[in-house]
Amino acid sequence: MKSPSTVDWRVLEHTLTITHLYALFEQFFEETVAEWVDFLAANFPFHQLPSKVRSSYQAGFAKVIGKLPSPRFPTFTANNLVNDFHEALSGKDPYRLEPTLITYRSNNLRWSEICEIFGRCNVSSLNDWVNANDRVSNHIGDVHNKVAEQVESRLANFVQYRNDCSHGLATPDEILGHEDLLEMIEFITAVADSLSQLISWKRVEALLENGRAKRIGSANEVFERAEAVVAQVSNSSISLGQKLYWKKGGNFGTTEIVSLQINDKDVKTIDTTDPVELGLKLTLLPKKGTALFIDALGQ
Repeated sequence: MKSPSTVDWRVLEHTLTITHLYALFEQFFEETVAEWVDFLAANFPFHQLPSKVRSSYQAGFAKVIGKLPSPRFPTFTANNLVNDFHEALSGKDPYRLEPTLITYRSNNLRWSEICEIFGRCNVSSLNDWVNANDRVSNHIGDVHNKVAEQVESRLANFVQYRNDCSHGLATPDEILGHEDLLEMIEFITAVADSLSQLISWKRVEALLENGRAKRIGSANEVFERAEAVVAQVSNSSISLGQKLYWKKGGNFGTTEIVSLQINDKDVKTIDTTDPVELGLKLTLLPKKGTALFIDALGQ
């Protein structure tokens, strides 16, 4: 048997890289949605979930259970799915939702599909989020506030290219060069990071709505060399090692307090009702003007 040529090997390695990149993106997406669905089930009774989530879960349940048994769902049984759904409907605590019933689809993960599935989870305004996300915007560059349109176009090109590679349609003249491949990887990573930030923010937003998290102030000044911010804080209890959340525009992050000062003196804990100016050294700095939040139950 004749060994593959160097060119053939190069094409094979490249197509495997592209198909693996898509598989990783798909896995990331499904795990991100699963984490959101698990969060909802752990923190809210089923009847208190947004109506969009409840109706989407019911629709997914009807679609998937009608296909069982199926090689696509080797671990699913009708009895298990029915039992889980019955416990959710009857108000059992804890209960479990099967995330696949939300993410079930027959199309590749183009932007429209991602927006549709996030919509099932009651997560909307993806275009607004990526338009305001620094990492995606910085990667794409100046497109006059049309970042989401570029994301949609580039993701569609990526999916089509992945399909061509997986079906053996990519030729030596068509495969991406080293720099273009790296750019594609960086683009997919930026989009994935922005989606992860959005879901993380939605978790905090949900906790804000039921009083389990609260805003404590904003980062009025940011000192990058000192890795610190000055924030005016009120009606809060804050301690060393405590986790903080920050959000500005389409950007969200989690950080930890490693140093706490009031009037230039180190303290371990501060309890305040009136506004007070604090110096906070953090593991990850937000931008100036960024809103700061804490877990109200973790004080």
